[in-house]
Amino acid sequence: MASPKVNHPAWWMPKRTDPNYAGWYYVREKWPSSCVGVRYFDDSNQTWWAVSKDSKNDGALVPNESFYDWLTIPSVSDRQRN
Repeated sequence: MASPKVNHPAWWMPKRTDPNYAGWYYVREKWPSSCVGVRYFDDSNQTWWAVSKDSKNDGALVPNESFYDWLTIPSVSDRQRN
């Protein structure tokens, strides 16, 4: 017997509205257009971080708020802090 499909609606939230929990979120990048990236949101100081790709900070988390909005998925995004 097949298990029932769970449908979690998702929607884009404006950058000025922060998530309730720290964690990784999909974001709609400013450049290149129509590109999706990821950012880590730190709820202790309301800062967005990205993985650096430059030779100076390669692989380190650096502050980066150059995106339009972030994706929230109810009951998925809300469980990031367990």
